[in-house]
Amino acid sequence: MQCWEYGRFVTGAITRRWSDGAQVKIVKQLEKTRSIAGYTDSLYEVQVGGAMQTLWGGELANAVYPLSDGSVFLARVVGTGTGKLRQVEARLHTGRNTLRFPTIEVQETDRFGYSLGVLASGGRGLAGVERIFRLKFTYEACDYPNGEVILLQRGSQLVLGPRALSSSNEVGSQTYKLVFPRDPGGRPNQIRELATVTERNENGKILRQKTTLTTHHWTGSRVIK
Repeated sequence: MQCWEYGRFVTGAITRRWSDGAQVKIVKQLEKTRSIAGYTDSLYEVQVGGAMQTLWGGELANAVYPLSDGSVFLARVVGTGTGKLRQVEARLHTGRNTLRFPTIEVQETDRFGYSLGVLASGGRGLAGVERIFRLKFTYEACDYPNGEVILLQRGSQLVLGPRALSSSNEVGSQTYKLVFPRDPGGRPNQIRELATVTERNENGKILRQKTTLTTHHWTGSRVIK
């Protein structure tokens, strides 16, 4: 179950407190909001360790992925000011320490309205990579870009990988496919992005379609084009 959908935490969902990774159950969204560093979110009535508390949404993880070894991936939205690039932070709580990914910048307005989710897998053929996290941003409306950011774990090193975007409206669309080394068509230590732009007429007939390939190379410590 996603804990964050279209600008709010889902009632009954389980998330984590950002500061210490403690498990939090969302009981209900309150009418009051708070703005800190340009980011606005609601106050929530929550349950933490059997006790009821009121927490600001900015104190909670917007995306959570527990892993089989007991560690947990967390991501949250933070603010830099209305109309400016908004930042997304991601970290990995291992139980012994907290590993932090480089900050991700996304374009948004004062209130973050996207749904946020995450998928995790093994390294998929990238040398030395233990895990790949795919942080996905979704807003199901015309002209709003959707997409994902790739994050890599190599031991205690956390690396920011490529990002890919898709969008659609009545006159066309842009879609993408990411190909990893172990996928059909994959290449050693590459993340290949196939981006397809489609133009349509007012009746929906395809006028033009073009696919371009962008190759992101994994050097063993960072991702470069």
